[in-house]
Amino acid sequence: MTFAGGSGTIVRMTDKADLPDDIERLKAMLMAERAEKATIAAERDRMAAQNDRLAHMLRQFRRNQQLVRRLPLHPHPLTLPIKGRGMKSHRHENFSSLPGETE
Repeated sequence: MTFAGGSGTIVRMTDKADLPDDIERLKAMLMAERAEKATIAAERDRMAAQNDRLAHMLRQFRRNQQLVRRLPLHPHPLTLPIKGRGMKSHRHENFSSLPGETE
């Protein structure tokens, strides 16, 4: 248990014999302990929330990594289906029926 004395010093209370008999000092010590406990609880809650956010981000990252690994690669990534500029239309079998196109 810690107690901030009137001179600004912190005294460590470890034994019942170290407790003062003055009610006001005991109340001040109790309030200091409660404030310290509340500060520690608030820090714990903040860190738990941060851990939850980081765990969520890690799950998203891993899910995105798995999706990228499963995407099929186009056999010729630089070959695009182009029409009308004097070039032949190069179509891959997966792109044979694009929406909105008429032949």
